Amino acid sequence: MRVIFAIFFVPLVAATHYEDPKNGCGSDEQAVRIQGVKGDFCSPKCKGTKCPTDPPSASDAKPTCALRSPTGGSYCALLCQPGSNAACPTGATCQSIQGQGICTYPAASDDSATILAFDGVDAGLSHWASHGELMDETELAKPALSDEMIAQLNAANGMTWTAGRNTIFEGASLKDAKVLMGTLQNTNAKTFLPYKAPEQVADMPADFDWRTDARAGNCPSLKEIRDQANCGSCWAFGSVEAMTDRRCIASKGKDTTHLSVEDVTSCDKLGDMGCSGGIPSTVYTYYRANGIVDGGNFGDKSGCYSYQLKPCAHHSTSTKYANCTGETKTPACARKCVDNGKGWESSKVHGLAGSSVCQQGSSCPDAMMQEIYKNGPITGMFFVHQSFLAYKSGVYKAGLFFKDPMLGGHAIKIMGWGTESGNPYWLVANSWNEEWGDQGFFKIDRGHNQCQIENAMINGGPVAGMPKLSDDLLVV
Repeated sequence: MRVIFAIFFVPLVAATHYEDPKNGCGSDEQAVRIQGVKGDFCSPKCKGTKCPTDPPSASDAKPTCALRSPTGGSYCALLCQPGSNAACPTGATCQSIQGQGICTYPAASDDSATILAFDGVDAGLSHWASHGELMDETELAKPALSDEMIAQLNAANGMTWTAGRNTIFEGASLKDAKVLMGTLQNTNAKTFLPYKAPEQVADMPADFDWRTDARAGNCPSLKEIRDQANCGSCWAFGSVEAMTDRRCIASKGKDTTHLSVEDVTSCDKLGDMGCSGGIPSTVYTYYRANGIVDGGNFGDKSGCYSYQLKPCAHHSTSTKYANCTGETKTPACARKCVDNGKGWESSKVHGLAGSSVCQQGSSCPDAMMQEIYKNGPITGMFFVHQSFLAYKSGVYKAGLFFKDPMLGGHAIKIMGWGTESGNPYWLVANSWNEEWGDQGFFKIDRGHNQCQIENAMINGGPVAGMPKLSDDLLVV
């Protein structure tokens, strides 16, 4: 698709890249406008496919070589998640273009602009509109929960689960709830993690739960429910939770390091955008290449770098949860142990290379069960429908798209399986606090690719990885 953008020169005084042209752009930048998109921004030229990674401090949008002129010039932009301004610098908004979002500032005038032809570049991450994600603002303004919806769900024929009201979504709109679905679509299949065949277990149990397995008897993280607060960091939570469990399981309880979700949310810049979304596969790459420090949940200062966002609920009257207010900015990466004062690098622990659990074209449920049973919980992804917000118990199954809109992708920790009243299920830990669902956990239909949870074509399917343990923790 051909799009038009405009380039014009401004005073060159910016301290960082991607700032508001009204304040001046840097010596290696030009002010850019895109036809059909409101606003402008300072854009540096790409160096090959690389872009400067120093946006204004209040931004965690992704610097990407995403613009190209017909004359061969390539330019950088800050990519964001359409529908949310949280990742953009102060004063900028996320404008949608070709399924992507670009941070722009309000333009002062169009008079000095020279119009040039422009070809868009696929930047790799986007929302799930191509798979039916609800994007209509009028529909998104509707309540996330209603007594009428809950009554209809519970009265439906063949219902395998129970719906009810969950505190976290009381008074919230669908748009409010959608913030939590931060797993984006990776449109570049070349970046999927490679498939690794699991070690086969001959006799798989019909029911399995890591919370009660003797091999994890000294691993408290298996029973923990974390809280991502009002932030689209599920991609980090679903990954770090599984990694934490696997360190303990692999060491037979010797290594109970509680890995820091904040390190990943704020410091992983491998294409991920903090509270504005990311993908689990890059977390496993970050774990191997950069390592992850230890850190507790919000308020727990016993580790290096605790989660910095306070749990909240919309329009809450609870004494436990404060009200969620506006969009949440991703905390800046501290790069130091803000809680216990220890060394940042010495607090890092690493993993081995991550891999896709499922092979394209093979039975994904069987591979998932084999990997979970042998090595520990895995990181999965599925599409969240409105009805899921009201889940309380039972084996969840979504409704039809036109009755039960899809709100986005969500990453979680899959830790077991079983059958309830004849309905096969996956046992899953969510990150919406222990008051949501079944004390923070849920069961979802197994063996039928419910909500794409078993689809190896969606971001490469479920992913997993083993920890890199020190010699004194290796267990043979």
